[in-house]
Amino acid sequence: MEVKLDPFVLRNIMDLVKKEENYHLFPDVSTIEPPDEHFVEKDEDIIVILARSTKTPPYGILVLFEGISGIFKIVALWPESFSAACQKTPQLLSAALKTLEERPRDFLGVSIYPIRRSSDTT
Repeated sequence: MEVKLDPFVLRNIMDLVKKEENYHLFPDVSTIEPPDEHFVEKDEDIIVILARSTKTPPYGILVLFEGISGIFKIVALWPESFSAACQKTPQLLSAALKTLEERPRDFLGVSIYPIRRSSDTT
């Protein structure tokens, strides 16, 4: 699954770290090991969002920022059941993002892991 993400939505979710006790930023993750070496190219940044809601099972969103094109893309969802449901009903992903952005009190915790990739790390 690959979906373009409005950068303002991502910025709004990231800004909630400063306002909400249940939103956390973990900037100290330095590397990830993707299953496919071509999954992430050099100079692409990754943002992992893990959400624990009061109303739904936990889920995760993997966002890739393509530095050259300036595009944010959702490239993976977790768990597999969430990914399958979003593929079947694309509005579900939009609703999940909107809830992350507009209803922070619906979450027990939201963890955001920005991972900067550069030519020096690969």
